[in-house]
Amino acid sequence: MATKRKFSGKQLVNFASSFFSDFRLNNMVYGVLIRSPLPRGKIRSISHPQLPEEYFLYTAKDIPGEKKLSLLGTEVPILAEDEVSYQGEPLAILVGPDKLKVRQLAKEVIIRFHRLEEGPGLSEALENQNIIVQRTISGENDAELVFAEADIQVEGSYASNCYTPHSGESAGGLALYQDNRLILYAPVQWFSQVRRSIAAGLGISPEQVEIRKTLVAGGNNRSQWYFAILSAQLAVAAYLCGKPVKMMFSREEQGLYFERPTPVVVSYRSAVSPEGKILAMIISIVLDTGIYNPFIQELMNRMIVAAVGVYNPSVYKIEAYAIKSQTPPTALTLQRMDSQIFFALESHLSEIAAKVGKMPHEVRLLNHERQPIKPFSFNFTYLEKVLKAVVDKSSFQRKYWSYNLARKDSCEKKLTSPVPIRGIGIACGFEGSGFLGSSRYIQDLTMELTLERDGTVVIHSYPPSSWVQSLWIKIVSKELDVEEKNIIINGNFAVDSEPLYPAGFFGNVGLMTQLLRKACTAIQKKRFQQPLPIHVSRGLTSAQKKQWNPDTFSGSPFFSTATGAAVVEVELDTFTYRTIIRGIWVAVEGGEILSPERAVATIKTAIRESIREFVAGEEIEVQDIFVELLPGSREPKQLGTLIYSLLPAAISSAISQACNKAVSTIPLQTNYVHQAFFPQLPDSGEAYETQSPDKGQEINLVEDEEQKEEAE
Repeated sequence: MATKRKFSGKQLVNFASSFFSDFRLNNMVYGVLIRSPLPRGKIRSISHPQLPEEYFLYTAKDIPGEKKLSLLGTEVPILAEDEVSYQGEPLAILVGPDKLKVRQLAKEVIIRFHRLEEGPGLSEALENQNIIVQRTISGENDAELVFAEADIQVEGSYASNCYTPHSGESAGGLALYQDNRLILYAPVQWFSQVRRSIAAGLGISPEQVEIRKTLVAGGNNRSQWYFAILSAQLAVAAYLCGKPVKMMFSREEQGLYFERPTPVVVSYRSAVSPEGKILAMIISIVLDTGIYNPFIQELMNRMIVAAVGVYNPSVYKIEAYAIKSQTPPTALTLQRMDSQIFFALESHLSEIAAKVGKMPHEVRLLNHERQPIKPFSFNFTYLEKVLKAVVDKSSFQRKYWSYNLARKDSCEKKLTSPVPIRGIGIACGFEGSGFLGSSRYIQDLTMELTLERDGTVVIHSYPPSSWVQSLWIKIVSKELDVEEKNIIINGNFAVDSEPLYPAGFFGNVGLMTQLLRKACTAIQKKRFQQPLPIHVSRGLTSAQKKQWNPDTFSGSPFFSTATGAAVVEVELDTFTYRTIIRGIWVAVEGGEILSPERAVATIKTAIRESIREFVAGEEIEVQDIFVELLPGSREPKQLGTLIYSLLPAAISSAISQACNKAVSTIPLQTNYVHQAFFPQLPDSGEAYETQSPDKGQEINLVEDEEQKEEAE
């Protein structure tokens, strides 16, 4: 009989029922980060001319433990000590009892520095070979040769840097050091890393760190890895001043430093037959990681796997480069990186269809149905069904040819007509669950389940989202014939048995759900043959692990895949140049869905958020949304980010048809339609350029003239 799991010491993770911003503790003070207004420089000193009593300024020199954290092998400073690496890098923490006065005093901080030459941007970094990770995947045949000899060549370069500002509580937390323990109130999900980071920064043991997870607004986990740094900064301040310290980012800080998206530029070059078959596809992927990103290898691996999507080119070559730049670190957007690739790929497929004069959905099916020769194998059994569903429901074929004829008119003729201009676009894609191509976490995933003596069933896991919790409880109730009220999700782990990663953190909810089913089956077999309690643990089988070969970077990269397709019809007003979405049709095969109504509501929410991301600073009106869930396999699959992979390409293809000008950069600028009609207007700039921090920070900079003279 398996022994029941044991716990030692005080519970190290508790779950609060409030947001951290609602907490008020006795003698609490407020903290604010002093950030570098320079992109690069050597720090000589950081000081304040006259801090009032009970206000304190802490720098890297005051940190009692390690001054740098190790995040999956990437060294990240808690506070910059000697040299500034990017504009906005934290240099110090100012704390005090009055929140407004703390922010005012922060503007009076004096930073003495020696300026250094700024680092290269994205394009310059690539030219200068400032590459930190790269990988090339190719078949036996020479793709460059096939492309050079082809009669029909289609080329395109696509840039994306989509980001939706988080509308919930800003990043931050509350830290308290008392009784030789550090207590952190924050919306943490990656408990093990946050605990290790705090312990390292304070020079204490991980058992002395207690995390009280507060509520999360909006389910945002794009920058959970950055909480390790933020939590260490809070802990240091609380430890040094001996009082509870609360810190909360401003909206500007949230967007610039906590949730900065990863800019990606993808280039496709395809040799195409007159029928629309892709004879060769050459792909180049360049992503800007900022100054660091601990998960950059994971991001790159997923992008390479998604690079040819659901298609099977005869010959292929994929090159991917991760570039380090002197900009703030990028957020963890592991699953969302797929969407940036699908935007480029699906836009390219629509251009191929236009080039050869074929229907876009027919070109897609033509290249999907061929025998796969790429190193990645998928199960896309239902792709034809989802494509047919959206094509039929949207009348895509009729509308596409009708709008195609209309777009042959010149922009000048269109402007003389009061009739709005319309376009329609299509895209298809997939979402993978349980990325076997990960080099870090997938091999160690386990699901543990205990049937107690009193009939209670305990799922040993840090609680995932409320929707996933509900799903897991329903599954256990059904499989073991136990009332839902008797099923508990218990996140109480000893430090040495704490999960390395939270459930669902890397898009593994489908896999964890499947393991939960297996654990239920194992308990069901034992429950009448051995005494209670019964504890079981289930992970990947050796056969499942062998589906992917990390040495050759080939095989089946996902435990399961959900497929989907979308059609979007747009209308452009020739007077206001605004875009109106007349209709969105989505079809998805997502395996077993226990609550179709909840799934449809989730998909519609994702549709609206994806649309908000598509155009910078503008709301697009949506008239109708239609979602169809097609019956498919029994295995549970994930649908959380599939919409983000479908909508951008479908909308951009529709706008491209209406404007007779290809959309190659997202988010779309608000004047894009106007510029399509009046191309003589100056361009508004690339949407994927990095934002600059607010110059109104008003920190006093004093350049070290002596050092400057020495340098000269």
